[in-house]
Amino acid sequence: VNGRRMINSGTGAASTVDINTIPVSMIKQVEVLKDGASAVYGTDAVAGVVNIILKDDFEGLDMNLNGAITGEGDADETSFDITMGSSFDRGNVVIGLQYTDRGDASQADRDFSDCPIEEDYDNGSFY
Repeated sequence: VNGRRMINSGTGAASTVDINTIPVSMIKQVEVLKDGASAVYGTDAVAGVVNIILKDDFEGLDMNLNGAITGEGDADETSFDITMGSSFDRGNVVIGLQYTDRGDASQADRDFSDCPIEEDYDNGSFY
């Protein structure tokens, strides 16, 4: 983020970086360096780097409200984000908040991926 390494979000085997912690409304641009980034970012960046540049000079108020649903009528999604920023004599302050609520869609909800969790051969049923 902004040319610096982001801290890991988990612990142990799940010790990975979770970029879902960055509000989308705060992103200015995304740089993808496919190879040769190790000179700038160190030996961990031999395979490439994704650098997320955040807004740092935003002034004003920006609000977004989004809603979506699948063609099957499930897995509805609602998201809201707000970005506020202001400049003053010594710098700029930007605050971004985002909320997302995603509904469920299981594998069994689609005909092409429906498979039984357990088969009962005696009764000929699947569940």
